[in-house]
Amino acid sequence: MKYIIELQNITVFQQRNKVFDKFSLSLEKDENTVILGPNGAGKTTLLKLLNRELYIVENENSSMKLFGKDRWNVQKLRTHLGVVSHHLQSNYSNNALGLYVVLSGFYASDGIWQHQNFETEHIELAHQTMNLLGIELCSMSRRVVLICGHVFNISKLFKAL
Repeated sequence: MKYIIELQNITVFQQRNKVFDKFSLSLEKDENTVILGPNGAGKTTLLKLLNRELYIVENENSSMKLFGKDRWNVQKLRTHLGVVSHHLQSNYSNNALGLYVVLSGFYASDGIWQHQNFETEHIELAHQTMNLLGIELCSMSRRVVLICGHVFNISKLFKAL
């Protein structure tokens, strides 16, 4: 598999607005990519498309493959993606620990379950990621989890990539 994302000639609507028209994008495996743009440019729409919250307009000239496959069980696909969005805020209680919010990403869930056990590798990766983003202090905090997401030093992330 050369590409993890292959979008060819796709059209996508968000409600009645055509956000992408004949849009193509290919990202190779092990390639670091940053999507930047002003409000309304389609960044969130792209994430929703990849996360299968939105779908392309089907036609003979368009195609979409993620990790080399054009069809996925959505829950299985989401275990391969790491999407952090401010829209998730409404799904978390004010009592969620920052570490648990990050760990839930390994399980494609909005939050964790009381009986859930985590693999040591996932806990270590969660701490490393939070450290990389400069939000490690939020790992055991409540109520500041989402604020921390807005104050991290983004230049650290770009340097690491």
